[in-house]
Amino acid sequence: MDRLVKAATLPHLGARVIDRATGIEGTLVATTRWLDRSDEGAILRPGVDADGHPWPVHWVPAARIVAELEGASS
Repeated sequence: MDRLVKAATLPHLGARVIDRATGIEGTLVATTRWLDRSDEGAILRPGVDADGHPWPVHWVPAARIVAELEGASS
């Protein structure tokens, strides 16, 4: 393998997180580790969409996921 992908440090499962690129906030519910590409995390948004369905899980590269600060107000 010519190229090595640097692993990003992900918050723990269950942590409240934000996707830096889209601003989506939610709970980190799953992570994946890959040999040939960057790791990923799944963010589950709270609530439901306009049709009353739960939001789909939002998969993003691990480097875009940051933990919310505890007690921070929006």
